Amino acid sequence: MSAVSSLQIEQGVSSGARDLIWQSFFVDAGRGTTFERHLPWYRNVNVRTAVLLDDGKVIATAVMRPAPQAGIAMIGYVCVDRSRRGQGIGRTLMEAMNNAVGEQGFLAALLWTTKPEVYTGSGYAIVSRDRFVLVRSPASRAVDQESILVQNWPDAGVANGLPAFATSASRYSSDRAMAVCARGMRGITLLDWEGKPGDVAAVLSAAGHAEWSVNLTAADPFAAELSSRGYIAVESPGAFTMVRCQDANFIPHNVSQIDRI
Repeated sequence: MSAVSSLQIEQGVSSGARDLIWQSFFVDAGRGTTFERHLPWYRNVNVRTAVLLDDGKVIATAVMRPAPQAGIAMIGYVCVDRSRRGQGIGRTLMEAMNNAVGEQGFLAALLWTTKPEVYTGSGYAIVSRDRFVLVRSPASRAVDQESILVQNWPDAGVANGLPAFATSASRYSSDRAMAVCARGMRGITLLDWEGKPGDVAAVLSAAGHAEWSVNLTAADPFAAELSSRGYIAVESPGAFTMVRCQDANFIPHNVSQIDRI
């Protein structure tokens, strides 16, 4: 591995780390609105960033923020400068982040990835895998005519940001259900909801969305209930949830899609 001249754990996300994250997760993928819309929490006092520098340039970074469950850290936006990949820098980065998790008093750290082999060497183990479900309204189903309230999401000042893939998001609500949906290059994704699956689908239908996707845990009956109502639900494997526990007896809760880093 080429020499790393400095390794720092910073509060918040510094400008150099922001630049590398933006390039790696947004520019290279041809997506993104603004850094602040996707990571509005980046200045929070409980956010930490591991930063590896070489001659003053940020060559790798990863971000940690608390999960909704007390004692749990979420790790995300792990990236290495394109010119420095394959040199073992990622392992050094994750070692630094693991140390920071312990120093901040967390009992466990969670991350989400489609490449679990990258993190097993850093002490992370698979605990579950999401299901990516594409939902289509039955062709015979008329568009729901119920009245819905449409609002931009997220509200200013809230902790949640747009997912990396999203260009915008809206909250749709009726007297029976609520749905938060993100719009991206692949269409509409349901991020969060309240109400029965059929009522949630009716809200999306009233908003003009006959086809949309949702990420579900293995045990979530949401898709099965829609299928029983005539909706077409096509499943494929989604991201892995991985955990590294400081305390082997501590069991982390599932983190909903809308709250993940």
